[in-house]
Amino acid sequence: MAGTSVYLRRGESQESLLRRWTRKLRKDETMDEIRHPVHGTPECRNVSKPSLKAKYKKEQAERRRIAEERRKERRLKNKRDRQRKQNKKRNAVQKQRLAAKEKTFQGKQTN
Repeated sequence: MAGTSVYLRRGESQESLLRRWTRKLRKDETMDEIRHPVHGTPECRNVSKPSLKAKYKKEQAERRRIAEERRKERRLKNKRDRQRKQNKKRNAVQKQRLAAKEKTFQGKQTN
């Protein structure tokens, strides 16, 4: 409701002002926020019942669990990718060192 203001017009009744204000809220989709099931306001009787509210909370918890599971899998995948990249670099460095040792060893044998 932040930023939503309606002023009484000249000759306008209080009731029409309220109707105009509610229309403006609906148009700005602020009413959807107000009627969110978690808040349980009287405007939203069909979801503010305890059983429906509990059902909604269970659905939200399940969504959170699934999202957390996905994040965990993504973190593990990224970690494995980083480790593979590091191992690849390590193996390349080890091959270079072995090649350098073999060259020096062969050079000593020919002398």
